Amino acid sequence: MGLPLPIFYFNQDKLGRLIVVDGRQRLTALFEFMSNKWPLRGLKVLDELNGKKFDDLSPVVQSQIEDYQLQAHVIQPPTADRIKFDIFDRVNRAGTQLNKQEIRNALYQGKSTQLLNQIVETGEFAEATENAFEKNARMKDKYLILRFLAFELYFYGEIKADNEKYVYKNDIDELLGLAMEHINMMMTVDVAALFDMTMKSLRNSCTFFGENAFRMVRRDGTRSPVNMNIFEVLMHMASRLEETDLPRRKYIRKKVDEMKKSALFQDAIGNHRDSWQKVQIRYKMADEILEELHGKRVEN
Repeated sequence: MGLPLPIFYFNQDKLGRLIVVDGRQRLTALFEFMSNKWPLRGLKVLDELNGKKFDDLSPVVQSQIEDYQLQAHVIQPPTADRIKFDIFDRVNRAGTQLNKQEIRNALYQGKSTQLLNQIVETGEFAEATENAFEKNARMKDKYLILRFLAFELYFYGEIKADNEKYVYKNDIDELLGLAMEHINMMMTVDVAALFDMTMKSLRNSCTFFGENAFRMVRRDGTRSPVNMNIFEVLMHMASRLEETDLPRRKYIRKKVDEMKKSALFQDAIGNHRDSWQKVQIRYKMADEILEELHGKRVEN
């Protein structure tokens, strides 16, 4: 018909690849039709084309489709993630609002998204989280794992920004985006090592911390949902526990329960939980348990 389609939005990464920000469904429909995957149906204008696939169209109509010009805006690097999130929000207001992890999943397609998918589909993840995310459809499970991996990579000095060692300044979205970008650039063998480390942490979490490991148990016996800050800290601890620590399991669980109930820890997972100060407090408390465990003989 020659009518314009709504504008498409693409994000260009540092390697020049274009990632669809808005318009994926329209592009998918267009490419699938031109690949002869399905016939046209329900046309009220040009209704004589109903039932025809692309190859059934006349050469003139095929050329009109092939030569049609799409209009697009390209978000150029280095645009901050918070600006990309705002663009996503603006262009998607008519549809389902995407949360930040869903947006990251669109922006950083590659080894990072494959790794997160792989981890959350394992039995180890289901067991450690007590199937809390079995019916999750908004990527909360992937957000949980990404936070854990991002902080681990950060503590090991792996995260870079502008070719310099990244310094965390309370912007969790920036850290998570850089972490996914870093994983996308990693060697396959190193990504596999991240997967293995995460599996070890999940298994050790079940072994050492037991039921309700990642939850707060209230005085009336009810349980909170899986807490992301408890999850990342205990996963951090679990990655550093070995079979040789099994005889001290009761002691470890006791110390973890005391940490979770302490006013200092609860403040560190409360308001402003992603500030560097609060992050340092809760990870330091976890590391102190590990240091006491491995630094001297501990009686059960």
